Amino acid sequence: RRYLPPMAKAISAGRPMLVVLRGVAGGLLVGLVTLAASGLGPALAGALVSFPIGFCTVLLSLSLDHGTTIASRTAYAGLLGVASLAAFCLVLALTAEITNPWVSFAASLLGSIALTALLSTVMRTRDRKPSAVC
Repeated sequence: RRYLPPMAKAISAGRPMLVVLRGVAGGLLVGLVTLAASGLGPALAGALVSFPIGFCTVLLSLSLDHGTTIASRTAYAGLLGVASLAAFCLVLALTAEITNPWVSFAASLLGSIALTALLSTVMRTRDRKPSAVC
């Protein structure tokens, strides 16, 4: 946390159509990867959809519209989301072939929520403690 720059005032985009266009572009990229998933294979398609496409689209938009400080803080906070996604995928992969799809999905969702709650608590507790500077 100490490596993050202090919060800067947000620069308003003032270009709502550009934001909509970026959203459509991100959706198209996800759609194309989904359609090409059979040819790409599940590992490559999953890697493309989960990390680079989503994060790159959002962080580029934030950087262009609000500056690099907000984009870097969002990337830092996004680590919690990546861990939650990993928990969801892990539980789904472990339970998909041994149980009902709805039970597998519910267990995956609960695992993701539990990890998010745990990491949020740890991060809040850590942020309250004064850190020693060497």
